Amino acid sequence: MELQQFDSNDNKKNVLKIVKNVNRVDFTFRNINHSVQVKVTKQTKKGKKKQVMRPKQILHNMSGHVKSGEVLAIMGPSGAGKTTLLDILAHRLKINGEGVMYLNQSISDYHIFKKLCGYVTQSDTLTPSMTVFETLSFYAQLKMPREMPLEDKLQKVEDVISEMGLNRCRNTLVGDNLKIRGVSGGERRRLSIAVELLTSPSILFLDEPTSGLDSSTAYTVMNAIRKLANSGRTIICTIHQPRYNIFDMFDKLLLLAEGNTIYFGDTQKSAEYFESLGYKCLPNVNPADYYMDLINTQIEDDIEQDGQSPILKPNQVEGGNGIDEELLLSSGTSTTITTQNHDESNHTKHTKVKRISNEELNRFKKVFIESEPGRLLKEQVDLIEKSEHTPFVYQETRGPSFWTQFRLLFYRESLNARRHPMALRVQVFQAIFQGILCGLVYLQLGLGQNTVQSRTGVLAFVIMGLSFPNVMSTINVFPEVVGIFLKDRASNVYNTLPFFLAKSFMDIMLGIVLPIVTGTLVYWMSNQRIYPFYSAAVFFKFILVLVVASQCALSLGIFISSSVPNVQTGLAIAPLVVILFFLFSGFFVNLKELGRGWVWMPYISFFRYIIEAAVVNAYTNVTFSCTQSQMLGGRCPIQTGEEVISNYGFNIDNYWRNIGIILLYIVAFRCLTYMVLRIKSRNRF
Repeated sequence: MELQQFDSNDNKKNVLKIVKNVNRVDFTFRNINHSVQVKVTKQTKKGKKKQVMRPKQILHNMSGHVKSGEVLAIMGPSGAGKTTLLDILAHRLKINGEGVMYLNQSISDYHIFKKLCGYVTQSDTLTPSMTVFETLSFYAQLKMPREMPLEDKLQKVEDVISEMGLNRCRNTLVGDNLKIRGVSGGERRRLSIAVELLTSPSILFLDEPTSGLDSSTAYTVMNAIRKLANSGRTIICTIHQPRYNIFDMFDKLLLLAEGNTIYFGDTQKSAEYFESLGYKCLPNVNPADYYMDLINTQIEDDIEQDGQSPILKPNQVEGGNGIDEELLLSSGTSTTITTQNHDESNHTKHTKVKRISNEELNRFKKVFIESEPGRLLKEQVDLIEKSEHTPFVYQETRGPSFWTQFRLLFYRESLNARRHPMALRVQVFQAIFQGILCGLVYLQLGLGQNTVQSRTGVLAFVIMGLSFPNVMSTINVFPEVVGIFLKDRASNVYNTLPFFLAKSFMDIMLGIVLPIVTGTLVYWMSNQRIYPFYSAAVFFKFILVLVVASQCALSLGIFISSSVPNVQTGLAIAPLVVILFFLFSGFFVNLKELGRGWVWMPYISFFRYIIEAAVVNAYTNVTFSCTQSQMLGGRCPIQTGEEVISNYGFNIDNYWRNIGIILLYIVAFRCLTYMVLRIKSRNRF
């Protein structure tokens, strides 16, 4: 395994090792309130509508207590605040309000908490081109203490592979089900969990761990999570609407609606609680489906009344002794409740409900506080709050050095490039095809008067042909890289700078080959310089222009891609930026003829400096010929290349100056990208 070479060999004999046994930690949160800024339309005094920002509270006094070895399920309809609450509890989102969290009896400290917890995102953001073992080895060397010997880290990898049942696919590529075939969806999800288990977290947060999985795979994943809890871990996860055998694995249930607690307590006692409110879940109905359908007030109410209920509104029930097949819910099971509806024979009817009213939902919110589960929760939380808050003792460790981070990240980049041979072949083919096509169109240009336009045209064509694809392809690919980076940074796996440098160095290495291939073909096929004395120097200066142009376009693409919210926006903005810059390059518009309002544009267009450097290199010390009929006043209209340079508004002495300016553009675009990544990856808590 090549990754092993990156761990230092000078480990001390007496080192701090990560404990193999999980530290048991009870987790308590009290009165979590959170607000966000939303746009609302306000009518001014003049009758005009105006959008203003107003705070909207999305979490209201959320409290809970989870013991080590327990699994807490956070359930609720879409928009109930599940993921927001999970992110706040995991210290990944700053509370915009109030609230406090406890580890055992200690107030949670951010840095200690990050050492004790793991977080598994809803999407499996992993490098597709690495195998399962390579992925875990990579993260083991980044997440585990610097002082820990390499053999211990690799042993931990083996332990985690066995614990998560990944032995069968240990040497299989992770894949992405699109470009690269790899492990199954369930194995990929278990691998995401395994990455977090490398540091033996006491608390594990999971966002929708069964999302996107079939029922069998979802059960396998949840069974693995249940085993993790049995080993002493505290597990907290959001889940939308699990089937019964998965729902039965949870020890505690937190049911949310509109950011309020509808129920918190033992999962097995939830049915009894709702029955006490007049809503009984029948034995053949999945409680998870029942609760979700009951509190989801967004479902259209299309049930007609046929009976009376002391609790339900008339339009919420349909009387009858059977089940109306037309009202089956999308879950495949009907939502049935029992209410005390007494007729003349004092017979109890079964009534069927699709949802409760908003008024009834508000009653649920208030009732829980005074209910037995609510009082029990308050007693548990108050006991923690009033206890002596002793500091949580945790041994500080050092993470990997900057150099180790860089080498590991650069290795991952190189591995990714090597395992995408088809992509490299396509790029090389594109470079060869473009070079040959351009060379054939401008084949063996002479030094006549009519060749001036063609000689400049071939320069502009090859520069644009290399730049535009670089910008667009980067915008398509870079977001996936950023996604992995942001996920890793949220877990403090590595720092932004080593990631950025590793990515930049790999881009430079890969970005040099293609312009050299294209430039070599174009230069000799189009006969850019026929004087042997100058050929070598002019050729290498021509290639240098193409290389820096390609790198500048690549850097621009990375900056745009990192700055926009999605790929579609980047693909819309990038062509406009490239076209605008190229328009003021001096090729389409003579710089001497620009209007006053546009004279500043060439100074910010990096294409202007690229085109000028290419033109200066191509026309310096060139003498043109002409026929008798082409002469004007007894001389050729264009006698020297210096005249061409002057006609474009360029300066013959600006070649090396422009190369330096283009390099500054590359550095500037890269630095801006680095700043954007720093801002995006900034710890939010």
